[in-house]
Order: sequence, then C-alpha cells, then structure tokens
Amino acid sequence: MATRYGVIDNGKLIKEFTAKELYEKTEAGFEIKVKEADIENVETFFNESNINYSLDREKSKFTISGEENSDEILKQITARGVIPASYGFKNIDLEDYFMELIGGKHE
Repeated sequence: MATRYGVIDNGKLIKEFTAKELYEKTEAGFEIKVKEADIENVETFFNESNINYSLDREKSKFTISGEENSDEILKQITARGVIPASYGFKNIDLEDYFMELIGGKHE
C-alpha cells in the first residue's frame, strides 16, 4: 500500500505528498478567499471557534470541511469586518488536482 505519492511531468518529479495530504486536497469543502490583510483576523476566529481549516497563504484562501456550517461562518467573519473576495463549495478530484499541479494540459 502506498504511503507517499509523486507527480511526474516531462520526466521531472514536481510534487510529492502523503496519502493524508492528497485526501485533504481532494475532499469536498468550502473555500473562502479574503484580502491578505484579513488573514490573521480569520485565522484567529477559526482557532477560537475550533474550526478545522487549511490556508493557502499565497492565494489568501481558506478551506474548511464541507461538514461545517458555511453560512454561519460567513456571517461570523463578516461581523468581524472581513468581506470575502470570493467563496463557494469546492470538490476537486484527483484528476483536477493533477492538472492543477502540472499547470493544465500540455500539447
């Protein structure tokens, strides 16, 4: 049984990850993108509320479990003065993740 995975593109290893990391990337969830200046405020709220999340700092994007009450979370962060730049449900499959890693289709 594999415990680590790798993505090879044009003969080069471009990404290596664990089974857990793969699951986290491909599980259904809810994404909230905020301004860079609001990241700390949202992180504090999530930590205080015991909300499990992942953060892509480069994209200022939080991902929370699809099991969380996304409407309530949006209401609470808005009450803290954070206006999300975008938000919505995500459901990425393994193929989508692979294409994201290699930068789209090659000709």
